[in-house]
Amino acid sequence: MVNGAAAIAVCFPLITLITAWPAQAASASAGALPVEVVPWLLAQTPVEQAALQRQRAALLYNQGDLAGAAALLEPALAAYLAGSDPNQIQQTASFLGLVYAELGDAAVDSGSLAVALNYYQQQIDTLAVGFNRAAEVEALVNAGQVAAQQGQTALARQYLETGLSIAQEVGNPVLIQQVQSLLDG
Repeated sequence: MVNGAAAIAVCFPLITLITAWPAQAASASAGALPVEVVPWLLAQTPVEQAALQRQRAALLYNQGDLAGAAALLEPALAAYLAGSDPNQIQQTASFLGLVYAELGDAAVDSGSLAVALNYYQQQIDTLAVGFNRAAEVEALVNAGQVAAQQGQTALARQYLETGLSIAQEVGNPVLIQQVQSLLDG
């Protein structure tokens, strides 16, 4: 509180600020001044805006709105990529990669293999900028398996060979064995 006087209530999608000064606190209507502020006006820089978008995406993700979360995380990641904080890039890319993976899994479960492959490709692209090479291999494996289910064997092989190459770079024997068994099978 500033000078022991301010009370702030936060509500989405609008943020309401109510300020009551100590001398007027006894009367709710006497000193209260409601002000509505749209969330994007609170963020002064693209990085601050990205932080707000990531917070809102977390809320949507927890509510099961994966598409809504992805729609907020995409511009947040772009803002972080324009900056220079590798930690924020990693966290946001990992979160967005997780969202794409879950969207891809849901598409596979519903039998929409082309949609699933698109989400897995988006996951691969996102994880590639986020420095998480092991997760990128898992995304390549998912994409390869879906491409194989679609009968696109050349594409499936390409995904798996790329995954094997990355797994070897990372030096992860479990991933290497997993991808190699898929290529041999």
